[in-house]
Amino acid sequence: KVVDKVVCSDAEWRTKLSPEQYQVLREKGTERAFTGKYWETKEKGTYVCAACRLPLFSSETKFDSGTGWPSFWAPIAPENVATESDRTYMMLRTEVLCARCGGHLGHVFDDGPDPTGLRYCLNSAARRGDEFSIRAGAQELMNSRMHGSEEALAARGCAELERVPGARVLVGGLGMGFTLRACLDRLGPGARVDVAELVPAVLRWNRGPLAPLAGRPLDDPRVQLHEGDVGALIRGARAAFSAILLDVDNGPAGLTAESNARLYGPGGLADAARALAPGGVYALWSPADDRRFTERLRRAGFAVRTERVPARSGGGARHTLWLARRAAGAVLGQQ
Repeated sequence: KVVDKVVCSDAEWRTKLSPEQYQVLREKGTERAFTGKYWETKEKGTYVCAACRLPLFSSETKFDSGTGWPSFWAPIAPENVATESDRTYMMLRTEVLCARCGGHLGHVFDDGPDPTGLRYCLNSAARRGDEFSIRAGAQELMNSRMHGSEEALAARGCAELERVPGARVLVGGLGMGFTLRACLDRLGPGARVDVAELVPAVLRWNRGPLAPLAGRPLDDPRVQLHEGDVGALIRGARAAFSAILLDVDNGPAGLTAESNARLYGPGGLADAARALAPGGVYALWSPADDRRFTERLRRAGFAVRTERVPARSGGGARHTLWLARRAAGAVLGQQ
């Protein structure tokens, strides 16, 4: 069967949908886990598309996945949903769309119950009031409540650069803009900050709803934005950066993209040493300490110290920073 299509302009969708519905269906957003209207309801009935009213899922196939989002093991009719490959969040997933209007419904995973083994579930960036978070599936990568350690990364990495004319800093990972903002606040007017971000959606959000959180740092004329792999910028540089601040992929042990593995390996550390100007600082963020990575930095020729810093003001969780410099007389290697 073929489902008749519904096509509307962006302006028309904005008049038909509430702001929350528009964000989910047209901008591929979702509510925060355990806050949605239907995540735990057990009422009998049919779930329809909020935009075009096409029947999508039945309560007969709904189950508790423990993720905090409504989950189903099958659509009401296969032809009522469409799927596309989704490479956002540095992952390869299968996006689920309304077959009639093309609205974003969520994602389908192969860890569901019998008889299909599938789990249809919403996953994306989330917002609750003035709080924002960015997720990869059920894993929260960052939250606007907890940015003290990201600011500390910039404060420690740029501590000696305020009076360095023409200082050049590379920030790997834009996140919600807090590291970039703290970096800009510590640099002089002649400085330049290169920012590399791999995920296009993160760039869009930082130009849109996330922009006010850190005072719109992308509007600063000292910023040069690069959409792509920070590793490529590091590999192509020679004695170019006064500091490299790396906040990528939840640290050395939290990889969600294979392309980031080299950054934390011996080859990537040798690349970073070559990219740093004499006396330059290589500062890295992680949610947890990793003694093997500390030793890897030393074997790569860095003098390194670690520091545990609060994830947010007021205490609570603490994150790890590595602050490294090329050791005097060190020879680059890839042990």
